[in-house]
Amino acid sequence: MSDDQSIQPTFVGKKNIYTCDVCYGHVVTVDVVEGVTPFLIACQSTEGCKGLMKSSMYRVFDQTMRPDLEWYRPTKEELLQHNFNTREHVAKGGLIYRKHEPKPSDLRRMKERMAETRRPWTPEKNPLVKK
Repeated sequence: MSDDQSIQPTFVGKKNIYTCDVCYGHVVTVDVVEGVTPFLIACQSTEGCKGLMKSSMYRVFDQTMRPDLEWYRPTKEELLQHNFNTREHVAKGGLIYRKHEPKPSDLRRMKERMAETRRPWTPEKNPLVKK
């Protein structure tokens, strides 16, 4: 197999975590299409923070975490709203992010999991309550 035919890993559907070097906040991202994502992004965790968030390079143990942002390929119309550097990034196969909006099927599964794990709380079952 030649180099140009080598098998490349896909990151579609994979979670990544970006952590800020100033406020230490983090965001979870998911790739919704194949493409290139940056190693550093401006802080998206804390409003007003001027820090840079560093990628964990997809080394995320719990791939079931709910994402905050999703990496996608913008339409030509959306791309016109961005600066030259972003347009160049996308032209070279890069993705940009937006707020992640869960699909109805994802919301349904989340509600089902929450219902399965919900246990009625009573003071008698709480070991911290003195009898």
